[in-house]
Amino acid sequence: MKTLTLFFLSVALSSATTIHFESLSTTFASSYTESGVTFTAITGAGLRGQTSPNSSIGIAGYASPFSLIKASIAGGAKFVSVGLGDIGSDSDNLVLSIYDSSDNLLGSTSLLIPSSNVLLNTLSLSSATDIAYAIFGSTAPSVSGSSIIGDEFTYLNESPVPEPASLLLSLTALGLLAGYRRASSN
Repeated sequence: MKTLTLFFLSVALSSATTIHFESLSTTFASSYTESGVTFTAITGAGLRGQTSPNSSIGIAGYASPFSLIKASIAGGAKFVSVGLGDIGSDSDNLVLSIYDSSDNLLGSTSLLIPSSNVLLNTLSLSSATDIAYAIFGSTAPSVSGSSIIGDEFTYLNESPVPEPASLLLSLTALGLLAGYRRASSN
């Protein structure tokens, strides 16, 4: 039963892609592309790798004030999440917004963190419409874009399985499991 459960879980998660930015240079880069996503600074100031709150390399704007970062997703996505953290000592408003290919805002979320927060905080959004790009970082009351670092950018190309299909899939799995148990008991 554990094998069957792990199989279905791995199939469900196999189309999600997570970018950890470990190969992003700690010196200036005008853009960074990995796993079909191109990251650029909104202000054009450039990007760099910097140690994130979880002690791995994350993505940040190159110069102060830190810029919001745009993540253009080749082929689009249905779900996006990013870990955002502060290595400074000020309050920050973490933001994630998603857009379609016509630059229409599909959704936005934010999280106001106190100056004592030095953790990686995950913001997530999904959409029935294809997400062409996401913008993330920090806005006021952050001081000059603050020192926000992005890490663990995850996107999912496919929609989650619709409810009727997932119910059918679950019933099929239960039927197969019952047949397996019946066959193994004989």
